Amino acid sequence: MRALVAQGDEGALRKLLLARSTSGFHLSAAQIVLLWSVAALRSVLARNISDDWTARATACERLAAAQDPPVDVDGLFEAWALAVIEESSASTAAETETFDQLRTVIRVAATSATPLRAVTLYEELLDDLSASLFVKAVERLPRDRAAALRDAAGKLRFHGERGAARKAWLLATRTRGSKPDGRSTVDAE
Repeated sequence: MRALVAQGDEGALRKLLLARSTSGFHLSAAQIVLLWSVAALRSVLARNISDDWTARATACERLAAAQDPPVDVDGLFEAWALAVIEESSASTAAETETFDQLRTVIRVAATSATPLRAVTLYEELLDDLSASLFVKAVERLPRDRAAALRDAAGKLRFHGERGAARKAWLLATRTRGSKPDGRSTVDAE
């Protein structure tokens, strides 16, 4: 694999990654760090996820930082978060190891995921603190994006009292929402 990276053989690397991801085999942290340097492979690497994705992403970031010189894996956690939100279960995306990771997952969902998948994550968040972080993220979004998330909330069935409250919180961002330039009305005060 190292030889293919050195040769810049993106086609062979892509075939290798696709074969491994479809066989259920997960790459090691060292392999991911090596391959992340090939920008054309990042979308394929982002699909190499599992239920323990946050621990694996953290291991990759630590390994990259420990190398001499440090290897740049910027965007790895965010790319995996988006892939988990879009292609896996929302509950898997919501289960992070740290508060900072949770905030990153919520930010990625609010800004980059399809609206329906982002709101599905919101519905699956484990507690009200996490849900309030999502609501605050929506309040900071540009008006059109926030409206798309609210519209998606209308298409989901939020179950139980907690679900009804969460749906109301998200819909209430319409009145507190953002300005056309993306600044929150809360920030403007």
